Amino acid sequence: VYQYRGNPSTIRADGTPQPMATITGQPGKDFIVQSMARRVGDPGFTQDLTAIEGAIFFVKPTQLVFEGNEMVLSKTPGQISYLENGTQTVAADANSYKDAVIAFSAEFHSVPTKTISYLTGTAFATRFDSVKKPVFTRNLAIRR
Repeated sequence: VYQYRGNPSTIRADGTPQPMATITGQPGKDFIVQSMARRVGDPGFTQDLTAIEGAIFFVKPTQLVFEGNEMVLSKTPGQISYLENGTQTVAADANSYKDAVIAFSAEFHSVPTKTISYLTGTAFATRFDSVKKPVFTRNLAIRR
């Protein structure tokens, strides 16, 4: 998750502004600061690195599931499940998920550098797997 400077008059195929490595013109007219969430392997992420404003954060989401009468963190991170006949049922894929909304807890962790070699290397993967203290956590929901 990050923000980057984008050219609002040049839009990429995915609908996002083309990144601007150098600031020229007036903010809001000639360039905008765009919030973005992308996977590290996404080609758009690599392009955006040249125009990032501020810090980069990686997000570790964990689904919130019903247990009794409350929502709690899932005990199986990486799996998406839904409540069916009073039982949590693991969705085999996105199409088999029966609910309209997925509630989750998102841990935001800071990334110490913006270099692509770090972000695609083993040091980042190790940090992702081992980090325990997020900068902040938010409960969120997405609608599909």
